[in-house]
Amino acid sequence: MSTLSRDYLFQKLDTGEVRWRVYANELMLHLFGRSGDWQQTVALTGEQFESVSRFGISTSVCSLRVESPEGTLNILLVGRQREPGVWGGTATIASESVKAVVRELRHSLALAKRGALPIRLPAIVGKANSLQLWGRFVPARHGSARATRDALTGLPNRAAAHPRLELALKSAPERRFALLQIGLDNFKRVNEHFGHDAGDRVLQGVSAALKACVGESAMLARIGGDEFIVLAEVDEQYTGLEGLANRLIEALGEPFDIGETKLYTGCSIGIAVSPQHGTTREELARHADMALDAAKCAGKNTYRLFTAEMDDRVSEYVWLDQNLRKSLENPAFELHFQPKISLRNGAVESVEALVRWNSPEKGLLRPDSFIPYAEETGLIVPLGKWALNAAARQARIWKDAGQPLRVGVNLSGRQLRDPRLFADFERALALNDFSESPLDIELTESWLIEDQACALELIEKFHSRGAQVHLDDFGTGYSSLSRLAQLPLDALKMDRSFIDTVQSDVRAQALVRSIATVAKELNIAVIAEGVETAEQGKFLEHIGVEYAQGYLYARPMTAKRFEKWLAAWKTDKPS
Repeated sequence: MSTLSRDYLFQKLDTGEVRWRVYANELMLHLFGRSGDWQQTVALTGEQFESVSRFGISTSVCSLRVESPEGTLNILLVGRQREPGVWGGTATIASESVKAVVRELRHSLALAKRGALPIRLPAIVGKANSLQLWGRFVPARHGSARATRDALTGLPNRAAAHPRLELALKSAPERRFALLQIGLDNFKRVNEHFGHDAGDRVLQGVSAALKACVGESAMLARIGGDEFIVLAEVDEQYTGLEGLANRLIEALGEPFDIGETKLYTGCSIGIAVSPQHGTTREELARHADMALDAAKCAGKNTYRLFTAEMDDRVSEYVWLDQNLRKSLENPAFELHFQPKISLRNGAVESVEALVRWNSPEKGLLRPDSFIPYAEETGLIVPLGKWALNAAARQARIWKDAGQPLRVGVNLSGRQLRDPRLFADFERALALNDFSESPLDIELTESWLIEDQACALELIEKFHSRGAQVHLDDFGTGYSSLSRLAQLPLDALKMDRSFIDTVQSDVRAQALVRSIATVAKELNIAVIAEGVETAEQGKFLEHIGVEYAQGYLYARPMTAKRFEKWLAAWKTDKPS
C-alpha cells in the first residue's frame, strides 16, 4: 500500500463509506471514497482474486488479509458481480462494522423482492443489538425455481437435468433410457445477423416446438446456449427412437416468426442409449456429445446414434492433440520429395515437398493422418512455417551442391488466411540467402474461390519474390476453365482422379485433353498427378501435358534417397 498509510486507510474503511472494484484482467483491489476524493490500489494474490471472482449477481462477502510494512489489515468486501469481468461493492474493516453489510443487503434485497436478482447470502445482521434474518424475504420455492429453471425458456436447466438423469440410471438400471443431445445448426449466425434479442425469441420458439414433439413422457431441458437434451425411455429394439429424432429435426426445420421476419435454424442430434452406451450420466452424456459431433460432420440437419468407432476417433483426436503439440515444440518432422518429370525431355527441374511426421510411438506417419487435425486446430500454421524453412534450407543445400531445383510447398486455406504467412515466407528465403525464391507455392481451389481478391493480392506478392504459383488438385473443387483466365497462375496440377481412368474412359480422355488445350492457350503449364502406368504417361505426353509426377517415376523419398534416385535417373532416363 504505497499511496496511503495503513492507519489512514483503516480510518477510511471504518467509516463504511469506502467502495471497491476488482477487474478480471488484473490482480488489483481498487478502493475509493464515495465522493471520489481519494483512491487506493492494493495488490491481490491469485487466491484472493479467485475468492472475489466467485461473487455472482447476488450479494456475497469475503475477507481479505492485506500485508504492509506497517502491519496487517483485514478488509471485509461486501458486493456482487456488477457486469461480466467486474466486481464491486462496499469495503470495511473485518469484524469492526456491519453498517456496510446492512446497506448492501438492503439494496440487493430490494432488487430481489422485485424479482431482479436472487439473494444467496444467508446473512443475519444487527441493528441496536436486534437480529433480522434478511433471507426470509425471498420465498424458498421462488429461489429453488430460479436455481433449476432456465430463465429464458422455462425449461429445466443443467442443474436440474443432471440429477434427474443420474436418478433414472441408478434407480432403474434394468430399463433403457435414450439421451438425445440437440444442437442448433445455424443459431450463431442468427445471433450475429439479427441480434441477441431475436436469438432469444428463436430459443423460446425452439423450446415450444421441442415440447410439442416430446410430450409429457420424456424430460426436456436446456443445458447450454443453443443445446437441449431429451431423456426418453425406450425398449430393446429402440422402438420409436428414430421417429422421435426425425420429428425433432422436422419441427426445428420450420421457420420461426420474429416480427415480420422468418428465421430458420435447424438442428443436429446425437443419441446414446443406456446401458449399451454408458451406465453413468457422464458416460451417456459424453457419448451423446460424440454422436452430435458426428451428426454435424455428416452435414448437419440429421442424427447419429453413438458407435464405438466414434470413441476411437475421439481417442485418436486426443492423442494427436497431445503429441502433435509436443512434436512442434521439438520438431519431429521431415520432408520427403517427389520429382516432377518433364514429359518433353525427361528432365527433373522441380520437386514437391511433402511433410512426414516421425512419431516416437507410431513411426513415420503420412500427411493424411495428421494434416486434417492440424488444419482444424490451427496447428497447421506453425507446422507450415517449419515446412517453409525446411524446404528453403534443402533448396540451398542442393544449389550449393550444383543441383539447383525448385521446391513446391503446399499451403492450406488456414495458412493462407494467416496475415503472417508472407513474412514467414520472406524470412525463410532470407535465412537461406535467397534473393529469388526457389520455392513454388501450391494453393487449393477452395481457397481461391473463397476469397479471390485476397488470393490475387497474395499471388502477386509471391510472384514479386520469384515464386511460381500452382493450383493444386485441379478438378476436385469448384473451379471452372473460365476462372483460370482470371488468375495469374503459373501451373495447374490435374488431380489424379482424371488420370486413373484415362486409359479406358473416353470421357476422361476428352476432359483431360480439354484442360490441357485451354491451359496452353492461357500459357499455364499442366502437371499431371498420380501417373502410375506407362500408358498414362504416353497419353499425357501425346496431348501436350508438360509435366507428370507419380509412382511410375518415383515415390516421395528423403532428400538423400532422392539424390541417389536423381543420379540414376539422369543416367537411365528416357531420351
